[in-house]
Amino acid sequence: MAQPTSDRMSYLEPIKQSSPGIKEAIAQLSQVFPNEVINMRLVNWLWRFMVQRTNSEMLLAMNYNTMQGLIDLAKVIATSDSNEDYEKIRSIKNSTMVSSKCLEWILQEDNQKRLTSWLTIRKIEIGLSNLSDRFLQNENNTQDLITNIDCKQDDAIKKVTSIQLLESEWNKLKRDDKIFSWFEKEDTQSKLNTAHAWLCENIEKIKPSLAHITFQKTEPPFQEIGDLITYFDKITTNTPEKILYIERIKRRFNQAKYKESIKDKKQCNLVLKKIQ
Repeated sequence: MAQPTSDRMSYLEPIKQSSPGIKEAIAQLSQVFPNEVINMRLVNWLWRFMVQRTNSEMLLAMNYNTMQGLIDLAKVIATSDSNEDYEKIRSIKNSTMVSSKCLEWILQEDNQKRLTSWLTIRKIEIGLSNLSDRFLQNENNTQDLITNIDCKQDDAIKKVTSIQLLESEWNKLKRDDKIFSWFEKEDTQSKLNTAHAWLCENIEKIKPSLAHITFQKTEPPFQEIGDLITYFDKITTNTPEKILYIERIKRRFNQAKYKESIKDKKQCNLVLKKIQ
């Protein structure tokens, strides 16, 4: 079940001080980041920063994306009770993290599964390729992807430009969804099965560079239109190409329907005599 938008957006909101332990932890982190919002985005970034800095097994074992993880992280920070350390952490954070406003579109998107899949494909822009595999815990979680963006060692201004370009591309991609309206009208599953079969047979011919993301005939067909759209996200963002491929799928589907309609019809041959 999809997580409500309000729950996703809470990732950027101040953590509620629901217990003495949480209140104490927030107070400790506020010493490192005075006058800043202490939210789970900041906690996740700080956890990864400390792991990279210390390679601490204790930190690696933490369930950091929880309230208990927040308390444990604050205890680790307390052992580095140095204004010089705090200043260094703040400096790195300020130079690499973009404003929350820049990232809101990611959390506000209703189709998180599709967006995460697409952002993961664009891993160079969001920094996945620069991180160790141990950090890629759940690529189906946009909150983890935001942390990957935060941890990418790039200037914040460059990140903003990259994120804005991604947002523009994403909006264009969604506008193209009307191209798939033919699948919605009737015989949806039959049309999806035809699309699956056509792509299995042709994708490596039309997109040989994408052989690593193609599927085999043994894989199940698309279960819903969203599965097909998500697959198209992987193979092309070019609108004319999408239209061309869908037209070929339509042609195969219509040919199959025609053959099915005449299968049981008997052919009649009439011999006409010439009238003298």
